[in-house]
Formats: sequence, C-alpha cells, structure tokens
Amino acid sequence: MVNLTIYHDLRTYFQDELKNRLEDISKGKYKNSSFSIDFPKSEYKIIADFNKDFSTHNTIGKCDVHNVELGQDGYIHATIIDYYNFDKHNMTPRARNAYLQQQNGRLSNYALMIPIRVKLKK
Repeated sequence: MVNLTIYHDLRTYFQDELKNRLEDISKGKYKNSSFSIDFPKSEYKIIADFNKDFSTHNTIGKCDVHNVELGQDGYIHATIIDYYNFDKHNMTPRARNAYLQQQNGRLSNYALMIPIRVKLKK
C-alpha cells in the first residue's frame, strides 16, 4: 500500500471544502453521489527519487469525492478518486510517450482511490 502524505495546506484546503458543504453532507446529499475538488498545486518542484518515499503533494489534482457521509463518530467518511492523465506539456521522453499512448487508446487512464476519514477543525 502506498503511503500518501497530504501536506498541511492541502489538508486545510480539503477541510475548508468539506466545511462549505457540511449542511449538504449532513443531509446525505453526497451519500450516493460525488462532487469535484481542484486541489491547488505546490509552487515547489517535486524531485522524485524512486528509491525513497517522495512527496505526493502534486499528485492529486482535480478529483472527485465520492460517497461522502457524516458518521456517528463525528468524522466525515468518503473516497477520493483521481483519474490520472499524462500532461501534454511535459516534454520528457517517458511522459510524452505515455501521453501519446493514452491519446491513441493504447494506455488506459489509471485512478488513485483514497479512502478518507476527516474530523473537521472548529
């Protein structure tokens, strides 16, 4: 299992998004549906050393938040799903090749599915 780290600013951003929808969440509006969130990107470049655990700060971009519900434990439970598309502006040979493969239907998009449990700060 991949250890995902969401840095403080993303956690705060996500909590604010949930707070803005808290009334609808408590009414069960998103229990069998979803809404989209576009996480802000970091101003810092991520240099990945694939032999080490690296930052996932820029991994989640625009994603869908599914089956959001307020549990009796006071936590909000949901699943974040982020479908990954290769960036057409990334000109590294691997990324460019993957983008072209994806555009030609030879490479399927993959998805990150992240179950979450969030306690909103007051």
